Amino acid sequence: MNTFRQIDWDTCTMFDVIDHSILMHPSLLIDGIRAASAAHNDYARRTYYADTRANCFRYIKENANALRDIRDGEPASVACNTFHSVIEAFNIACKLQCIPQHCRGGIVDRTQLPSDIE
Repeated sequence: MNTFRQIDWDTCTMFDVIDHSILMHPSLLIDGIRAASAAHNDYARRTYYADTRANCFRYIKENANALRDIRDGEPASVACNTFHSVIEAFNIACKLQCIPQHCRGGIVDRTQLPSDIE
């Protein structure tokens, strides 16, 4: 009996892909999100532009909130509740699951993203 959750790649959404990573390899997903936050922090320290620096710190905060929710066992639709956190977690989850770039577009098209886009 297969105890692993199956994903239908023709109908799944970004949240399904993230949830699959939460289920299959949560520590690697968390490490990936932490690494992305570290990259944002590094860029924030190096940039001369205040707006860019503020965005980097906002992304770090959103990633921290997503990490907390993932550790608390929340599904991706709850943990990733901002546009940035969904995109960040989805890209990391795709890398962990070896989903090629050309397959990601259809998944993105099927997903209703949070409406905090500015």
